[in-house]
Amino acid sequence: MCGICGIINFDNKPVPEPELRKMNNLAQHRGPDGEGYFIKDNLGLGHRRLAIIDLTEMGAQPFHYKTPKDKKLIIVHNGEIYNYLALKNELINIGYKFRSNTDTEVIVAAYDYWGVDCVKKFNGMWAFTIYDEVNNILFCSRDRYGIKPFYYTKAHNQFCFASEIKQFTGLSFWQPRLNKTRAWEFLNFGWHDHTAETLFENVFQLPPGTSLELDLLDGKIILQNYYIPGKNNIAIENFDSTTVERQFIDSLSDAVQSHLRSDVPVGTSLSGGLDSSSVIACIQQRNGQQMQEVVSAVFPGYERNEQPFVDAVAEKFNLNVFITSPSFYQLTEHLDHLIWHQDEPISSASIFAQYGVYRTAAENELKVMLDGQGADEILAGYEKFYMPYFKAVFPKQPIAGISILMNTLKHQDLFRNKVKTHLAKKIAPWSKENHITVNSFRPQTSALFKRTDDTSIRQCSINLLQEIGLPMLLRYQDRNSMAFSVESRVPYLDYWLVEFCLALPDNWKINNGVNKFILRKSMENKLPKEILARKDKCAFEVPEICWIKKHSKWFRKQMETAVNQFSDILAPDSLSQFDSFLKGNKEDFEFIWRIIIFSRWAQLFNVKTEC
Repeated sequence: MCGICGIINFDNKPVPEPELRKMNNLAQHRGPDGEGYFIKDNLGLGHRRLAIIDLTEMGAQPFHYKTPKDKKLIIVHNGEIYNYLALKNELINIGYKFRSNTDTEVIVAAYDYWGVDCVKKFNGMWAFTIYDEVNNILFCSRDRYGIKPFYYTKAHNQFCFASEIKQFTGLSFWQPRLNKTRAWEFLNFGWHDHTAETLFENVFQLPPGTSLELDLLDGKIILQNYYIPGKNNIAIENFDSTTVERQFIDSLSDAVQSHLRSDVPVGTSLSGGLDSSSVIACIQQRNGQQMQEVVSAVFPGYERNEQPFVDAVAEKFNLNVFITSPSFYQLTEHLDHLIWHQDEPISSASIFAQYGVYRTAAENELKVMLDGQGADEILAGYEKFYMPYFKAVFPKQPIAGISILMNTLKHQDLFRNKVKTHLAKKIAPWSKENHITVNSFRPQTSALFKRTDDTSIRQCSINLLQEIGLPMLLRYQDRNSMAFSVESRVPYLDYWLVEFCLALPDNWKINNGVNKFILRKSMENKLPKEILARKDKCAFEVPEICWIKKHSKWFRKQMETAVNQFSDILAPDSLSQFDSFLKGNKEDFEFIWRIIIFSRWAQLFNVKTEC
């Protein structure tokens, strides 16, 4: 895990080395173990190193590689290729030689042999740039699900890229300006990370599963989507219970094992839920009784406190548990640090709990952390999966469908609310919009993120992987972990495991109203019963509503400041909506957080909001 950046001048002026160094050092938290540069005339690459595999100087970057035909390639790379040893052996058999034990060297050798299609061979998380001197191009790529970030901007005869948007503040020409459409969507709906655009005008993220070729002569950019979820037709031997369970648990166990490969200590984030607990069970199964170190966030006295579930898993597996309990006062103290590291506004205070988990991991010298992110998207863990599920069941089995619906309503409190919300939206479309922005700020053409309802569980999974959902959560996780120089890994997003789950019939994901069915079946006799029986979605959830009501004066003052500071964007009516929430007349409270965070973010980054 590292930080990367680069500057290319198309007017053939030399790269301003001080600016490149400033960009690079703005990502020092991503790589405190070393820095490196490659500068050649009008091209410059920078790298900050977080040493995880091959801790020697052979792992330093930019990495210079000479091909068997004496072709020179230079790479800066952020991430991990988990199947690099298998690819390395394949390339050795072809005739390639290697001088390091890094996955980075395997990437450039693979590029030399397979060309731009090399990314289809990788299983892992990555964002990298290869300078191909012979073909005079930059080849850039981002992993299939966007686990690792890659941002770019092109202006003033320059193309610049970076791991984090804040690195662009080191450029003399760059002025942070507001992307009005994206800001409007965030403030009114809480949407972000759902397009290639960001809340900064003319700053783009390379979409997941996409590569970019930059012609260094004319500046032409070619984007190539090399991966579409569910298009690889993963074969499942047959659908009998024993075979499917075996294939699933083998795939999950292999994914977890590959994600444990490291030359530094590895821990696990434990929320007390089914997903992270299953990761711990897989580690125990492969590694025996070796004590695992985990980090959890708990909130004593809160009705959704995870402590009892964490204790149950810890006792079952004899875990060494490090606990963090972030408070409201810690939130106010660290708020600007959190926003600065996130680069763009965030829509919930729950992100602060995750922030605390990674801070605690770093304090206890855990440099790599496994996490359960991605399981809900591929195994139908969210309540929104039930609508497409029932749409598929009722036409074929109306009587059985009614029985399943009753069973689901009985055991899924959150789903009952989803049904009410769904019916309300049929009466009043887009009723979630708070209209907290002034009318003059609304985009001239409606830019609402609209698509038809998902028609199947599989389609719902694919949309969550690509659109509103996972991309947002992965950004939170990457920035929170890297703020403390910790590498986060997500074994549920192992490429083969994702494709296997997308290929499964619906009844292996939701069965008689029970979600994540195959994971629950596979973990029978492996996890405590109270974990297997959990139906609620909690993760690392802070007592946000309690904080708002208990410290309402602080929140209202923050909102007043925001509305006054950005009167051309934020509507004064949002203050009355806040008062209405305190009186119990309004259930939605998320707009409060969005207003406060937007204001602090715009000031921290000195964003020009005039549109």
